[in-house]
Amino acid sequence: NATLLLALGMPAMVGGAGLAVDTAQWYMWKRELQFAVDQAALAGAWARSSRDATVQATYSTRATQEYATNISMVKDFDTPPTVALANHGTGVANSVLVTVTASEELPFSSFLTGRSTTVFASAKATFTSGTTHTACMLAVDPTADSAFRFGGSVSGSSACGAGTLSNDENAAMKEVGNTDVSLGKLIATGGIDDGFADNGTIYANQGGLSDPFASLATPSTSGSTSKTYTCLPPSAAYTTADITTHTVRAYKYYNKVGNVYTLNLIYSGTYKQANYDNSPGSTLQDQTVTSTTNSRVGPTESDYVKHGVGQNTIYEKTTTTVDTSYSDIRYNPAHDGIARPTPGIYTSITIACPTIFSSGIYFIRGGIDFGQNKVVTGSGVLFVLQGNTPSIALNANSTVALSGILPATLTSAPYNFDSAYAAKLARMLFFDKDSSNPFTLNGSSTLHLEGNFYMPGRDANFLGDSYATGNCMMVVARKIDIQGNFDISNFCTPTGTTPLDIGGGTPIVKLVA
Repeated sequence: NATLLLALGMPAMVGGAGLAVDTAQWYMWKRELQFAVDQAALAGAWARSSRDATVQATYSTRATQEYATNISMVKDFDTPPTVALANHGTGVANSVLVTVTASEELPFSSFLTGRSTTVFASAKATFTSGTTHTACMLAVDPTADSAFRFGGSVSGSSACGAGTLSNDENAAMKEVGNTDVSLGKLIATGGIDDGFADNGTIYANQGGLSDPFASLATPSTSGSTSKTYTCLPPSAAYTTADITTHTVRAYKYYNKVGNVYTLNLIYSGTYKQANYDNSPGSTLQDQTVTSTTNSRVGPTESDYVKHGVGQNTIYEKTTTTVDTSYSDIRYNPAHDGIARPTPGIYTSITIACPTIFSSGIYFIRGGIDFGQNKVVTGSGVLFVLQGNTPSIALNANSTVALSGILPATLTSAPYNFDSAYAAKLARMLFFDKDSSNPFTLNGSSTLHLEGNFYMPGRDANFLGDSYATGNCMMVVARKIDIQGNFDISNFCTPTGTTPLDIGGGTPIVKLVA
C-alpha cells in the first residue's frame, strides 16, 4: 500500500517541485523587468520636465538608456522597451509610459505546455515642469545681502518683474524708503523684504532660478578690423592734390655789332653747359587747390647778359618755361561735424561730438564714455566690452538714443553667426561678461535705450534724475540698485524679444503605475 501510494504521489511531488523552480524564475524576471521599466519611466519623465525643448525631445532615448543600464538576467530574451507619452488623470501627454516583455522556455513548464512563457512589465511616470518666472531686471549675485535694492523717490511703473538669484534668507531683495511703484512680480532664491508687499506679488525662496544668458558665449571678433573714433570740425567742401612744378631753362648766345644782336649758332662756351638746364622739379603734397588743370607758363626771356671782353665778348639770353601738373586729386565733401563710426575693434571710445553709430558690433577694450552734453544715436548696435577693466559712462546731460542689434545683422557678413545664437543675442545692446566696474546712470541724462544689458560682474546703479523714455530695456547685473528720482517705466520687454526666463519651481516627477 505504501509503495502504491508513493508511486501515485511521485508525479505530483515532482511536478510541484518543477513548478516551484519555474515560478521562482518568472518572479525573478518580473522583478528585474519592473525595476528597469520603473527607472526608464522616471528618466523619460525627468527629460520631459525640462524647460529646454531640446532636452524634452530626448525622453525616449533617455528612457531606453536607463532601461538598458538596469537589465541583466533577462537581457538575452527581452524585447526592446516601448516608450511613449501617455495621459494621466485629466492631463494630456503628461506622463511617460514604458512597456516591455521577456519570453523564454523553461524545462518543466515548456514540457507541459509546449511553448515559452512571456512575462510583461510596464511603468508610468508623470511630470510637471514647475513654475516658470520671467523678469526684466535680474541681480545674479548668489549670496549678496540686498542684491536688489529699490526705493527712494523712484517713479513710473514696470509690470515685467524683478528678480535675484541671491539666497540670502533675510533680504535678498530690500526696499529702501517707502514707495508703492509697481514692479509686477518680485522673485528671489532667498528672502524678500516685507516692504515690497505694495510693489507686486512676492515669490520668495524659489528654487531653480538661473541666469538666462550664463551659457551665452561672448561674440567673436572674427571678421572685424581695428578702428579709431575721431571727430572732425564742420567744414565746407574742398579739393586737395599733389602739385608738381617743373622748370626748363634754355640758353642762347649772341654777338653784338652796334645795337644789333646776332644769334651765334656755333658758340660752345662754358657759361651754361650744353646751353640747357632741366630742373628735377618739386612736389608739394596735399595742397588745397581751386583748379586741377595742368598748365605751362612761358617761355619768358631774360635780358642779355654780357660775358667776356674784347673779341671774346658774348651775350647770353635765357628762356624759361614752367610746367605745373596735379596728381592724387581728392574731393573732400562738406563735413557736418558729426562722427559716424563703423563697427570694428576700438581701443576706447570717448564721445566728443554729435555721433551716429552704424549698425553692427563694436568691440571695446578700454571703455566707452558717452560724453557731456552730447547727442548720440545708433540703431541695431551691440557694444561688447572686453577684459575686466572697461568702463561705461552714461551721465550728465547727454542725450543718448540706442537700440540693440538685430538677428539679421548677426547672421550676415562679416559675422555669419548661426540663427540660434543670433536669436539669443537679439536686441542685446551691452554685453560685458568679465568686467567688475560699476555701471551707473546718474545726472540728468535723457536716454532712449531699446535693448538688453548683460553685465553679470557689474553693480548696476540707476540713480539721480536720469530716465529712459519711449523704449524698453532689460538688465542682468551682479547687483541692482534703483533709487533717487529714477523713472522705471522703461524696464520692459524690448521689441523682438521675450522677457528674461529666469526659471522657477523644482520640477516634480513620480511613478503612478
